[in-house]
Amino acid sequence: SRFVTDPEIRKILKDTDGLGTEATRAGIIELLFKRSFLIRQGKTIVATDVGKGLINSLPHSATTPDMTALWENNLDSMSRKETQYQAFMQPLISKLDELITQAGSVLPTALQGVKSPAPFKKKSYARKGSKGQSTAKKPARKPRAVKS
Repeated sequence: SRFVTDPEIRKILKDTDGLGTEATRAGIIELLFKRSFLIRQGKTIVATDVGKGLINSLPHSATTPDMTALWENNLDSMSRKETQYQAFMQPLISKLDELITQAGSVLPTALQGVKSPAPFKKKSYARKGSKGQSTAKKPARKPRAVKS
Protein backbone atom coordinates (compact mmCIF):
# COMPACT_ATOMS: atom_id res chain seq x y z
CA SER A 1 0.00 0.00 0.00
CA ARG A 2 2.95 2.36 0.40
CA PHE A 3 3.27 2.74 -3.40
CA VAL A 4 -0.40 3.60 -3.92
CA THR A 5 -1.13 7.22 -4.76
CA ASP A 6 -4.87 7.31 -4.00
CA PRO A 7 -5.76 7.35 -0.25
CA GLU A 8 -9.01 5.40 -0.83
CA ILE A 9 -7.15 2.63 -2.64
CA ARG A 10 -4.46 2.62 0.05
CA LYS A 11 -7.20 1.93 2.61
CA ILE A 12 -8.52 -0.97 0.48
CA LEU A 13 -5.07 -2.55 0.32
CA LYS A 14 -4.49 -2.14 4.06
CA ASP A 15 -7.80 -3.90 4.71
CA THR A 16 -6.88 -6.84 2.45
CA ASP A 17 -3.83 -9.06 1.97
CA GLY A 18 -2.44 -6.85 -0.79
CA LEU A 19 -2.35 -7.61 -4.49
CA GLY A 20 -2.60 -11.12 -5.90
CA THR A 21 -1.40 -14.19 -4.10
CA GLU A 22 2.13 -15.21 -3.27
CA ALA A 23 1.96 -17.87 -6.00
CA THR A 24 0.88 -15.42 -8.71
CA ARG A 25 3.49 -12.87 -7.65
CA ALA A 26 6.21 -15.55 -7.76
CA GLY A 27 5.10 -16.62 -11.24
CA ILE A 28 5.11 -13.06 -12.53
CA ILE A 29 8.57 -12.36 -11.10
CA GLU A 30 9.92 -15.60 -12.62
CA LEU A 31 8.51 -14.61 -16.02
CA LEU A 32 10.19 -11.20 -15.72
CA PHE A 33 13.52 -12.99 -15.15
CA LYS A 34 12.96 -15.29 -18.15
CA ARG A 35 12.16 -12.32 -20.40
CA SER A 36 15.28 -10.45 -19.17
CA PHE A 37 13.38 -7.59 -17.53
CA LEU A 38 14.95 -8.45 -14.14
CA ILE A 39 18.32 -9.82 -13.02
CA ARG A 40 19.81 -10.83 -9.70
CA GLN A 41 22.78 -8.92 -8.34
CA GLY A 42 23.79 -10.80 -5.22
CA LYS A 43 20.73 -10.84 -2.97
CA THR A 44 19.13 -7.92 -4.81
CA ILE A 45 16.74 -8.02 -7.75
CA VAL A 46 17.15 -5.12 -10.20
CA ALA A 47 15.50 -4.07 -13.44
CA THR A 48 17.61 -4.45 -16.59
CA ASP A 49 17.88 -1.60 -19.10
CA VAL A 50 15.16 -3.30 -21.13
CA GLY A 51 12.98 -3.58 -18.02
CA LYS A 52 13.50 0.11 -17.25
CA GLY A 53 12.71 0.97 -20.88
CA LEU A 54 9.46 -0.95 -20.65
CA ILE A 55 8.53 0.78 -17.39
CA ASN A 56 9.35 4.17 -18.92
CA SER A 57 7.12 3.41 -21.91
CA LEU A 58 4.08 2.74 -19.74
CA PRO A 59 1.59 5.39 -18.70
CA HIS A 60 1.92 6.37 -15.03
CA SER A 61 -1.35 4.60 -14.17
CA ALA A 62 0.20 1.27 -15.21
CA THR A 63 3.30 1.69 -13.03
CA THR A 64 1.55 2.03 -9.68
CA PRO A 65 -0.49 -0.64 -7.90
CA ASP A 66 -3.61 1.58 -7.89
CA MET A 67 -5.19 0.14 -11.05
CA THR A 68 -4.56 -3.47 -9.99
CA ALA A 69 -5.95 -2.76 -6.52
CA LEU A 70 -9.13 -1.40 -8.09
CA TRP A 71 -9.41 -4.49 -10.29
CA GLU A 72 -8.99 -6.76 -7.27
CA ASN A 73 -11.60 -4.75 -5.38
CA ASN A 74 -14.01 -5.11 -8.32
CA LEU A 75 -13.32 -8.86 -8.57
CA ASP A 76 -14.03 -9.20 -4.85
CA SER A 77 -17.26 -7.26 -5.34
CA MET A 78 -18.16 -9.61 -8.19
CA SER A 79 -17.55 -12.66 -5.99
CA ARG A 80 -20.05 -11.21 -3.50
CA LYS A 81 -22.50 -10.72 -6.43
CA GLU A 82 -22.48 -6.94 -5.96
CA THR A 83 -21.03 -6.27 -9.43
CA GLN A 84 -21.88 -7.84 -12.77
CA TYR A 85 -19.18 -9.39 -14.98
CA GLN A 86 -19.83 -7.11 -17.98
CA ALA A 87 -19.82 -4.00 -15.79
CA PHE A 88 -16.25 -4.95 -14.83
CA MET A 89 -14.97 -6.28 -18.17
CA GLN A 90 -16.18 -3.60 -20.61
CA PRO A 91 -14.26 -0.70 -18.98
CA LEU A 92 -11.30 -3.03 -18.34
CA ILE A 93 -10.99 -3.99 -22.01
CA SER A 94 -11.23 -0.34 -23.06
CA LYS A 95 -8.59 0.68 -20.52
CA LEU A 96 -6.22 -2.13 -21.58
CA ASP A 97 -6.59 -1.19 -25.26
CA GLU A 98 -5.77 2.41 -24.34
CA LEU A 99 -2.72 1.39 -22.27
CA ILE A 100 -1.38 -0.88 -25.01
CA THR A 101 -1.76 1.86 -27.61
CA GLN A 102 -0.01 4.41 -25.36
CA ALA A 103 2.84 2.02 -24.53
CA GLY A 104 3.27 1.02 -28.19
CA SER A 105 3.69 4.62 -29.27
CA VAL A 106 6.32 5.36 -26.58
CA LEU A 107 8.19 2.04 -26.44
CA PRO A 108 10.54 2.58 -29.42
CA THR A 109 11.76 5.86 -27.90
CA ALA A 110 11.99 4.38 -24.39
CA LEU A 111 14.23 1.57 -25.66
CA GLN A 112 16.45 3.72 -27.88
CA GLY A 113 20.10 2.79 -27.31
CA VAL A 114 19.25 -0.16 -25.05
CA LYS A 115 21.18 -3.35 -25.83
CA SER A 116 18.78 -6.14 -26.71
CA PRO A 117 18.82 -9.14 -24.34
CA ALA A 118 19.12 -12.70 -25.60
CA PRO A 119 15.97 -13.59 -27.54
CA PHE A 120 13.19 -15.26 -25.60
CA LYS A 121 12.85 -18.91 -26.62
CA LYS A 122 9.52 -20.67 -26.37
CA LYS A 123 9.48 -24.27 -25.23
CA SER A 124 8.77 -26.76 -27.97
CA TYR A 125 6.54 -29.68 -27.23
CA ALA A 126 6.25 -32.96 -29.12
CA ARG A 127 3.11 -33.12 -31.22
CA LYS A 128 0.44 -35.53 -30.08
CA GLY A 129 -1.01 -38.21 -32.35
CA SER A 130 -4.70 -39.03 -32.62
CA LYS A 131 -4.70 -41.08 -29.41
CA GLY A 132 -2.67 -38.64 -27.34
CA GLN A 133 0.57 -40.48 -28.19
CA SER A 134 3.63 -38.40 -28.98
CA THR A 135 4.65 -38.47 -32.64
CA ALA A 136 8.30 -37.81 -31.74
CA LYS A 137 10.61 -40.77 -32.37
CA LYS A 138 11.47 -42.71 -29.26
CA PRO A 139 14.87 -44.35 -28.80
CA ALA A 140 14.96 -48.09 -29.39
CA ARG A 141 14.69 -50.14 -26.21
CA LYS A 142 17.22 -52.74 -25.30
CA PRO A 143 15.70 -56.23 -25.07
CA ARG A 144 15.19 -57.42 -21.52
CA ALA A 145 16.62 -60.69 -20.32
CA VAL A 146 13.94 -63.35 -20.03
CA LYS A 147 14.04 -65.75 -17.09
CA SER A 148 13.16 -69.34 -17.87
